[in-house]
Amino acid sequence: MLRFAMSLAQRFKSLATVQQYISLVKGTHRRTYGRELMDGAPAVLYTDAIKGLMDVFPVKVQQRVGILPQHITSMKLRLPWFSPSIINYTVLIETAYCLLARSIELTARTQKDWPTQPTRISRAHVHFEPTLHTPERVIIRITRAKQSRKNPHNLTLPITLKFDRSQPINAAFALQQLFLRDPVPAYAQSTTPLFRIPKTNQPITQRQFLDTLRQYIGKITRLPPQHIGTHSLRIGALTSAIHHQIPKEFIESFVGWSTDMTRIYNRRTIQDQLTFSDILGNAKPMETQEIDTLLRQAGLPPELATPDDDE
Repeated sequence: MLRFAMSLAQRFKSLATVQQYISLVKGTHRRTYGRELMDGAPAVLYTDAIKGLMDVFPVKVQQRVGILPQHITSMKLRLPWFSPSIINYTVLIETAYCLLARSIELTARTQKDWPTQPTRISRAHVHFEPTLHTPERVIIRITRAKQSRKNPHNLTLPITLKFDRSQPINAAFALQQLFLRDPVPAYAQSTTPLFRIPKTNQPITQRQFLDTLRQYIGKITRLPPQHIGTHSLRIGALTSAIHHQIPKEFIESFVGWSTDMTRIYNRRTIQDQLTFSDILGNAKPMETQEIDTLLRQAGLPPELATPDDDE
């Protein structure tokens, strides 16, 4: 059991996640064989043992490779980016990058859970100004998923994106194409997932997003798929922002980080957000080895670049 726990600890950062898996195994064993695993030893005993082993043999979360601007532009050249069959996935990729979003903020944990998901996002959460056909900016109301135990609530933020079809990466233009090429009646906007499977009108799930992202990245690079996660988009965008000297206070407020920096968001103008999306859209190619250095030098909370277990 301890060997199993340590292998889990190598995969997951959170000890609580390890405990959940152990509890699942114990419960299955009890129902199957009618007796407790490890002779019913209290969970606290092997939890403390895991902590001790982790202190002696430090482990870290499996490295996620950042998806940088050149990776996205390469995918756009290789794939029929706005074709009806894949447009919901490709626009999801571009939007996740430009919003520095976690996958749970734009997709469903499961299709069954989506209607009651706290971070549920629908077509009604996107507004084009002044109109869909002639937008100058796009406002998307995104509910940021709070990961801090000290501040676990969710925070819904209106994010303004600059519309510029000439940029290599532009989520506002991508979203316009999604709404034009995969239209939804006005009366169904609030009940239609922002990113969906058109044939069934079901939301794209985190797992579907991950599998598709790995498939697309595999077309342009030989990176091992296990090092690619949906969080790779967040890491790449964050690194680009730091590379272009965006203040860390703005980055923290932009992603809705649960610190005192969230107060700063209220003082940030729409122009600040437009400038930020403009910089990300025109970000220059970078070297992969720059990522760790830039994140470390910026002094940002490590959680900003750390994936959840399912990312």
